This record gives sequence, structure tokens and C-alpha cells, in this order.
Amino acid sequence: RTAAQPGKNQPTSPRRLRYNMAQVVPVVDLRAANVAQAWEHAMRSAGFAVVIGHNVERDAREEMFRASRTFFLDRSPSDKQRFNFGAYGAPTGGFTAQGVEAVARTFDSADSPADLVESYVLTLASFRNSAEHAPELIAAGRKYVDQVSALMHKLHHLSARALGVADDFFDRFYDENASLALRLAHYPAINPSDVAPGQQRYGSHVDYEGFTILAVEEPGDTGLEVWLNGAWNKVSCPADGLIVNVGELITYWSGGRWKATLHRVVNSHPERPRFSLPFFSGPNLKAEVVPIGSPPGTRGILAGEHLQRQLDRSNTKPAKL
Repeated sequence: RTAAQPGKNQPTSPRRLRYNMAQVVPVVDLRAANVAQAWEHAMRSAGFAVVIGHNVERDAREEMFRASRTFFLDRSPSDKQRFNFGAYGAPTGGFTAQGVEAVARTFDSADSPADLVESYVLTLASFRNSAEHAPELIAAGRKYVDQVSALMHKLHHLSARALGVADDFFDRFYDENASLALRLAHYPAINPSDVAPGQQRYGSHVDYEGFTILAVEEPGDTGLEVWLNGAWNKVSCPADGLIVNVGELITYWSGGRWKATLHRVVNSHPERPRFSLPFFSGPNLKAEVVPIGSPPGTRGILAGEHLQRQLDRSNTKPAKL
């Protein structure tokens, strides 16, 4: 038997300019006594949570944001391009210029416009080959990734408990070859007259793999919107909070119980740049993902093949894992 492909929280009409101004993303305090119940509610109802009490130090986040600003704002385009090692999604990580990603193509039409973003990805391979990468990013990146990885494992244990399996269920999928990637995203200031119809800083999409753990530089006005309850909802975040959302493989593991929710980064305050730090937590690319509770013999999907399909759809240039 083959299990169904990962599901999506398909909106009725995501292109409509319909907004809900209330905060619909639950806040989950990881120090609370009822945290497993709160986590289950957030993942089932929204696929997103604002997490507090997470032990990722503010200093580590601020240092990472400073290093990101230095790289993107102080280096010339040609200097940044020296750190390009292939298309976005390549296992070595590195720099991706604006115009390469068009993430809405994984959800919307194949000719969705390119996203208004440039990025630098730090993977586990980046740290093993640190001499090839921008030096201002490595030290800060190593410290931040160590801390956010510890949070990832904590969320895995919490999720396993909420889904009714052993706390260490996810550990075997997240070994030393797990598909972990810290993406330093820079959304440059834009001239609205230069923006194509429907073009966003990051188009409508769902994430592809495990949990995404997002740090934002401007907590009150993140630019992030999620599609819930038939409307686009603006997401705010307290200064010490992190935003966590479900990727498609988590939806698959949970048998559709936890949904990967459509989201985007809009062009609010186009006159100033934005910076964010999404940490993508994918399993070992050779892992077979089977819905929890499936009968023996149920065939799942290979994590690497799923990621490759989505990268092929979202990149204007091919990436090879």
C-alpha cells in the first residue's frame, strides 16, 4: 500500500484581499504544565504557533541578525555572488540572488513571479566546509543553529507525546545527516512601481519538510500572513517569541491531523528592508516517512524525493540534492 501524498490547507480563494486583523495563531508557553495539550491544539487548529519559553537566547538571535545585515548590506552584489554554490536548495548552502526563487509555483501557477528576496543558507555541510563560506556568518550561525536545533528536538519530543508515540520517535530520522538549514532572508526595500502583479516578498506556499522555526527582527509587524478561516491573517510575535509552523512531512507523519498552512510575506513597508531567520528542519533525505499508526507494510514517501520535487517547482533554476 502507498499512503497519500502530503496534504495542504487549501484555501477557498487565497487571492482575495480579505483580511482578519485578530491574532489567530496560538501562543504556546513551553514551560506550561499543559504544554502538550496546547501544542496539539495549535498544530491541529492553525498549523502555526508563537512559542515562548524556548531557551533560544536573545543574544544569539541578535548576533545572527547583525551578521546577516553585514553580509547583505555591506557586500556588493558581485561579492555576494562569490558564495553561490548552486541553485537554492543545494546541500552546500550558500547565497541565492533575488530572482531565483518563485515559491508560489509550488502552490499556484507555474509562471508565478519571482520572490523579492535574496538569501544565504547555512546547512550542516556549510559548517563542515566553513572555509568556503562568508566568515561573518559562520561563528554566529554555528551558535544560533546549535540552540535552535536543541529547540527542534524539544518540539519533536513534545510532538511525539501529543501524537501518542514514544518521545524519541523522531530521533532516528534526525541523525547527523538530517536536512537542517538556516536561511538568512533579506527582503530589500522595493519601489512599488517596479513590482509585478501578484509579486510578493515571498509568495503563497506551504513549507516542505518538518517544523520551521522562524525568528523575526520586527516582532510587532512581521510581514508574515497565514491563510486561516477563509482569510489572510497578519501574524505578530512578542520580542522573545519564535514562530513555528508545520511542514508537509509533519502533515504526512500525523496522517493529516496537523496541517501545513498556506502563508506568505507581503510587501508591507516597502520602503525599508526586512530580515528574518527561518530554520528548516527536515529529516535525513533517505528517510521513509510513513503516517503514524499505519498498518504494517504501508509504504510512505522518501523525504529527499519529496524535497526535490518541491525545489524543482519553486526554483527558476534546477537544484540537485
